[in-house]
Amino acid sequence: MDKISFAEIMKFRNETQELRHKFIVDIDDALRVIDSDPETAGYDKEVIEIIQKLETDFKKLENDLSDVRSKVFAVIYKGSYV
Repeated sequence: MDKISFAEIMKFRNETQELRHKFIVDIDDALRVIDSDPETAGYDKEVIEIIQKLETDFKKLENDLSDVRSKVFAVIYKGSYV
């Protein structure tokens, strides 16, 4: 962290804001379904589908954040883009 400036941290946060926001909205939507009445038809199927979607979305978010991190914090990676 000694090599990362405040400006670089802010750049990372700004460049990933939309990605992070979308993921939080997706989680919020999923929780609404999970918090619904478990006695309704299709509840179990919906929960399984949501969990699978969130797993996929999380992996994509993780990769997207990693890509941005590599570009913004290139100085950590010996000055080259990873």
